[in-house]
This record gives sequence, structure tokens and C-alpha cells, in this order.
Amino acid sequence: MATVTEMQAIHPAGSIEQKGIHTTGTTEEKGMETTGSIQEKGIHRTDTAGSNYEIDKAVERSYLWKLDTRLIPLLSFMYLLCFMDKSNIGNAKTDGLEEDIGLSGGQYSTAVTMLSITQMVFEPWQCSMVKKYGAKWILPTLMFGWGSIAMIQAGMVGRGFGSFICLRLALGFFESGFFSGTVFYMSLFYKRDEMAFRIALFYISATIAGAFSGLFSYGLFQIKHAALKGWQYLFILEGCVTLIVALFAYWHLPKTPADFRYFTEAEKRVGFVRMSLDGTSEVNSKFTWAKAVAPFKQWRLWLFCMLCICYGAATGSTGTFLPQIVGRLGYSTVKTNLYTVAPNMAGCFATLAIAKSSDYFRERSIHLIGALTLTMTGYIVLAATDPVHNISVSYFACFLLSMGTYAPSCLVHQWHQSNNLDESGRAFTTGVMLALSNVGVIVTSQLFQNKWAPAYKQALYGTAGFQAAAICIVASLGIMFRLINKKRDKRIGYTLKIQDVPTSELTGYADPRFRYQY
Repeated sequence: MATVTEMQAIHPAGSIEQKGIHTTGTTEEKGMETTGSIQEKGIHRTDTAGSNYEIDKAVERSYLWKLDTRLIPLLSFMYLLCFMDKSNIGNAKTDGLEEDIGLSGGQYSTAVTMLSITQMVFEPWQCSMVKKYGAKWILPTLMFGWGSIAMIQAGMVGRGFGSFICLRLALGFFESGFFSGTVFYMSLFYKRDEMAFRIALFYISATIAGAFSGLFSYGLFQIKHAALKGWQYLFILEGCVTLIVALFAYWHLPKTPADFRYFTEAEKRVGFVRMSLDGTSEVNSKFTWAKAVAPFKQWRLWLFCMLCICYGAATGSTGTFLPQIVGRLGYSTVKTNLYTVAPNMAGCFATLAIAKSSDYFRERSIHLIGALTLTMTGYIVLAATDPVHNISVSYFACFLLSMGTYAPSCLVHQWHQSNNLDESGRAFTTGVMLALSNVGVIVTSQLFQNKWAPAYKQALYGTAGFQAAAICIVASLGIMFRLINKKRDKRIGYTLKIQDVPTSELTGYADPRFRYQY
């Protein structure tokens, strides 16, 4: 646990007593005056040398409850709207979007790709701005921007390919940095063994968005109006809701745990010490570019970069093209959108279960391999099966790929963040990782071209191949991290787990007490 001197170094302003850390037992035993009860301060020492601290569990439970009920729901709803505003293009396509705009050939796939390009280019920069200026200002601003663009898309009728490209580029710019920025933002509040499940709670809004977008589209496409098409109603209503939520987020979101209006002083102190013990080497450190790019000197990060490209292929295929995949089964436009609901909901529950298990066992690699295998199997079955004569098998395969597609987005980013001690480094590398995941999205969006419809075998086999490569990378990282940890245990003469040494005490990745999470 953290020593007195080191705890003061984490936050030099004020004494230990002012930070809510105080002794239990007599003053003579501790050499330091007590400053109130545990209930008042939430933190106390547990050893006679004055070097260990214990967090009051009641205060910590209250801290987590407030985060889980007042922060995560808003962030999740914001991402639900983000995902809907991005992926509703797939639903709109089934309602005649291409013909109404005047697209031909592969122009639709090219336009979808444009969104991923601007996301890829601006993701690291936008995520770094979240660290530098605070999520309270950056995330709602991004949201207001993409909500406005989503509404403008309703006016694309007859305007052709050029206007469609420009709007998709703008949408990608504003949506870039939101997911990575939010994942980094959450790492300021939660310990490393709590992050995967919280990211999953946030991220499953994407699967809910897929299901809700299908239901929403199903209802709107029933509207028969001479002035507006169903897909235009879809863009207008979703964009309007996004703008309203963005305005609320400006008021509600805190910049750091110390700014959250719902926390008591004891909860704020507990939040600070939690992150000092199991989160970062320096809490609330100032953003610097030198620290931001430093992690790229580590070999492990380049493997994570390759992994993000591979898992991103499935995220793009399932998230954007599931309506077309289900459409292979020969259903009408209305039923196609309706039948995307069940696979997306299955993906929602599977993602939560995998992430919860991963946090409980403090293990990432085996859980990731399981999720990637589900996705790979689903795409192989879809590609190898005739959907007309094997509707049940093909539809079941849609469940498999949905159940495995979304968990990697939660586990991969928690994994590389838990092995990164610096806040600036976590922000920038998370942005880079999300940007690279869009490379996979770009590749698969080019594979889902009209000339290969309705079978899309090239896209299905291609996505399965990316998942196979991801499995190999995850296995390599897991094995190497285990070997490095065992080597360090042997060097110091005893076994250390990742949670045994406070992150504020570690001097860097070369510190013999540093343990990689695997």
C-alpha cells in the first residue's frame, strides 16, 4: 500500500489529514493525530508503521453506486445516440435511401467508408482533448455537432453523391473521440478490476441502439407521407433527441471525481485514494504530449494496434451491415429491420456476461479469445450456408456474431489501459487504438458492395479471417505477459499480483514490482 510520503507526493496540496486519511489506534502508535471518524473521512491506516491504508467499504459502495446510477446511464445514452446516428444509414438504405439521393454502383459503400476515415484521423486528437480540457466540455460539444449533422442528412434527397460524402465526413469528425474519450474518462473514476464491466454497461448501448434502431425504423417506415420519406423522419427525430441530450450533458457531467456534485467530501477523498492505489501513477496529472506518446516505445502497444484493426473489422460489419446480412434471408424491408432486434439483444447480454467474468477473474486474454471465436464462427457459418434453404441456421449465425462482436471493444481497451500508468498516455493511446479499429471498419465496408450482394461471401469470409488473426495476437500477448510476470516473480523471490502494489508507488514499466495484466 502507499506510504505517507508517497501519498503526499500524489497530491501535495494539504496534509494527509486534510485528504481524509487518518489513523486507527492510539496517537502514540501512529505518531500522528487522528482527524475524525472513519465514517467522516472514509479512509484509515491499518498498520502500526503508518504505511498502509484501508478504504471504508460503506463509503466506497456509496461512491460506486452514485457513479453507476448517475454517470454511466447518461454516458450510455449518449453513446446509444452516437451509434444510432452513425449506423442508421444501414436502416435508411433498406427504405430506398440510395435511389432517393441518386447513388449508383459502389457509391454507398464509399460514403460509409468516409465516416470511418475522419474518425480514424481525428480520434487520437479528440481523445487527448478530453484529457486536456475535460470530458465535461468536449463530449457534449462533439455530441451537439453530430446531432446537427444527423438532422441535415434528411435534406439529401436528389443532391447526389457529393453532398452525401461531405455530410458523412463531417459526421465522422464529430463522432471521433467520443468512444475513446469516454473510455478514458471512465478510467478516472474506476479501478482496473472494475473497468471492463463498466465499459460494457456503456458499450452495450451500441447493441441496444442496433435493436432500438431496428424497431424505430420499423415504425417510421410505416409512415406514408408525400413530403417526407421514412428514412428522413429517422434522421430528423434521432438528431433532435441528440441535441437535447447534449445540452443536458453540459450541465450534468463532472470534469473529475472531485467535481461531481453528488459526492460527499468523504466520497471525493475515497475516489482520490482509490485511483492512487489501483489506477494511475499520478492522479489528475497535467496533460503533456511527451507523456502521451511515451507508451509507443513499448513493443506491446504495437501488438495492441494490430489487434484493434482486426477486431474492428467485425465491429464494422455487424454494427453497420447487420440489416443487409439479415436481408440475405429473403425477408421484406420491414421484417428485415425487425429481425435485427433479437441478435442485437443477445449481443447485449453476452457482452455484459463476458465483461463481468473478466473483471471478476482479473483476466482478459482467455475471455477475448472466447468472444472472438464466437464472432469468427458466426461469420464462417453465414458464408458457408445457403441462406435461402437454411434460414434457421443462417439466422442463428447472426446471433453468434452479435454475441461475440462487441465484447472485444470493452476488453481490449481496458486491457491496454490497465497496463498504462499515465493519464496522458492512456488518453492518447486509447484514441489511437479506436482510430485503428476504424481501419478494419473501412476494409469491411468496402467488402459489402452491391456487386457481391446478396451473398456477401467475400465480406463474411474476410471478417472471419480478421477474427482468426485477432485470436493469434491475443494468445501471443497473454502468453508473453504471463512469462514476463513469472520472470519478475522469480527475480524478486516471491509472487506479486497486479493489485498488490499501489500504482502510485510504481516508477515505471521497468519497475520489478510492475505486473502486466493478462
